[in-house]
Amino acid sequence: ELLIKKGAKRKEIARILCISEAAVSQYLNNKRGSRLRLSKNELIKIDKIAERILKSYRKGKRISKKSLARDFCIICRLLKNKV
Repeated sequence: ELLIKKGAKRKEIARILCISEAAVSQYLNNKRGSRLRLSKNELIKIDKIAERILKSYRKGKRISKKSLARDFCIICRLLKNKV
């Protein structure tokens, strides 16, 4: 949802995250991940990561798997006690 608010298209998000457009749609329509309740601080951290990834992608910079893995690990640590 954060990426959509920043003007990203579903297809673009799917490509960045290596997931299907259908999966993006399900997240946006609360059919996946809807049980998670995040604090304002957690949302800010995730938003910063999403913004950095989107900026790199739009500038045509290749986002390394290592960088994505690091970012996803940060997000996973934030979410690990939420499930």
